[in-house]
Amino acid sequence: MAESYSSKVVFRSTPEQVSKLMRLDETASEPWQPEDLRAMVRHQLSAPVEFDVRSLKLSQPEQGILNSSLREAPRSGIRTFVDLFYSPHPPVELLRLSQKFFKEQLTRHPTVSPEHKIAYLFYLLSIVVARNRTGVKISKLTDQQLHQSVKAMADRPWVDEQVRKLLTEACQRTTSESDSLKR
Repeated sequence: MAESYSSKVVFRSTPEQVSKLMRLDETASEPWQPEDLRAMVRHQLSAPVEFDVRSLKLSQPEQGILNSSLREAPRSGIRTFVDLFYSPHPPVELLRLSQKFFKEQLTRHPTVSPEHKIAYLFYLLSIVVARNRTGVKISKLTDQQLHQSVKAMADRPWVDEQVRKLLTEACQRTTSESDSLKR
């Protein structure tokens, strides 16, 4: 019986190569490293807000809010997500649109994917920046849920110090607000 091409490949491969071949139904790429995810965060921070939020499917009134928000944003110096999240006075409607965009992204990607992790980070950032900089709650998350989510995200090794600081400020604020309500 003649030896097939696939048999030759298997018998001439190292154990690691055979193992990879046998796991083809799993992720084909190597696991993402923290530096890969950090690079994805930096890329998303530098992305134009308009490009992403324009992809949302919105009702007619929501489309009007989007258009108005996007006309005002450059006047406030907001073009990218880094501009939005680090603005001392970000437009709350633009933060709502950002939250909606990233929430939509969460449903499009598997939970273990890097895209899902990045979308979740930016979803949380939209919420905490709205809360910390405008005083407006744009989420139905309770203070405890928000605090736990933010703390867990801030502990991720791929979250850089600047973003971690934004998240930590949110944790401190929700904790102090909860404490003052208990008194």
